[in-house]
Amino acid sequence: MPKGKGKRLSEDQRIEIIAKLTKRDAPSNRAIAREYNVTENSIRSLWNNRHAIEKRSLLMTEEAMLNTS
Repeated sequence: MPKGKGKRLSEDQRIEIIAKLTKRDAPSNRAIAREYNVTENSIRSLWNNRHAIEKRSLLMTEEAMLNTS
């Protein structure tokens, strides 16, 4: 399935959004979407895929640490 033509979030932004959504007093998907200039559906999709995003981010961090050693 082709991806949309809209703005792409960086990996850091994705992790940042997941952290915001995890908080007890999390802002709405709509508020976060406006803040990052993406669609509300993008935020929903990100939340639904958060485990894969977190895993990928962790692997990237570990790989970076190995490359600097």
